[in-house]
Amino acid sequence: MSPPSPTCPCGAYDARPCGDTGALYATRYLLMKCRACGLRFSDPTPAPDEARAYYASAYGGYASDEQLARDYTQGELRAARLLAKLRRHAGPTSGRLVDVGCGNGAVVHHLAARSSFDCSGVEVTASSVAAARTRTSVAIFHGTLDEAAFPTGHFAVARLDQVIEHVAAFPALLAELHRVLAPGGLLFVGTPNFAGLSARLLGARWKEVLPYDHVAMFSPASLRAHLARAGFDVRSIVTGGVELVRRPDLTDLAPWAHRGLVGRVAGLGLRVLGLGDVVTALARR
Repeated sequence: MSPPSPTCPCGAYDARPCGDTGALYATRYLLMKCRACGLRFSDPTPAPDEARAYYASAYGGYASDEQLARDYTQGELRAARLLAKLRRHAGPTSGRLVDVGCGNGAVVHHLAARSSFDCSGVEVTASSVAAARTRTSVAIFHGTLDEAAFPTGHFAVARLDQVIEHVAAFPALLAELHRVLAPGGLLFVGTPNFAGLSARLLGARWKEVLPYDHVAMFSPASLRAHLARAGFDVRSIVTGGVELVRRPDLTDLAPWAHRGLVGRVAGLGLRVLGLGDVVTALARR
């Protein structure tokens, strides 16, 4: 681990503790909140070479064909939702689309099948790339976005879903996305909402607080601020869903909150209040 430092990824040296993992993990982590941009981040954070080795090896491996099949079934629904969002915001309907952190390819496969986009993926985890290549013909680059060295203005749409929270140097990632998107291109970002209901109620015991893994913890406000800082025009930012799941035993404290009519009503209320457990943004280059 790198030495403890209160320096935020935004560059500000103005953070205060807002949580503590206590004895949950072998290493005790402080959760810091930047006064300048509102981002929460873990202290200490893995050094860059440690993080790359972690994600490039076993992380995200898929244990069975059944799991892969389930992911591809869910991926079809997620692809349909993204395409519907693009239509609502008068986004591009053709051109190149890149899914950064595409995992086993479950979503980008269906984006290619259901649209006129010329799709490709980027993924650092070898086991995920191997799994993708058993199920899809979409081209998957094994490595990081900057290593792919795409031409400037190459893409009409970029997807970055459940990825940005893993990247300590996310300002550089957003800058590279801004470079590879064409003027007027759209970026979709999804990440856990660390200002949502579950985070407020459970604090460091919420299932998404994984300080060795989720090193950048966003709220709607801090995600908007960092997208704007990278040069994007944020067109939509919403929250949704609730999973009140507590560590270390992963107990679901409110299973009713994501099932049936009660779950739909709860989800709508949290969306209105901005307290859902996932925050998604659509931003224009």
